[in-house]
Amino acid sequence: MHVNMFSYSNSRREIKAALNQHQKRDSKVLSALDLTLGGCVAFLIRNQPPLNAVAIFVATFAALTGMRYFVDQSVRNFYLHRLDWEDAGPDDPVG
Repeated sequence: MHVNMFSYSNSRREIKAALNQHQKRDSKVLSALDLTLGGCVAFLIRNQPPLNAVAIFVATFAALTGMRYFVDQSVRNFYLHRLDWEDAGPDDPVG
């Protein structure tokens, strides 16, 4: 959910500190989810032949990493387009 960071503080330094705090929190959550996923995949492939187990494990994490990469790229692309749009300024009047 989007939160206006300026509603919490008045300076860029305070906003940066809040963003860093959120980044650390989110990294911990993702790490816990990754460990959970790894444990679940390991449990599900426990009876597979070793080569199949490795292939399933690698494919699972490759898919997860690919999805995260896609989302990160999409968000970054949108943000950069937003900056370009703001830099362009107001539309010229049509007349």
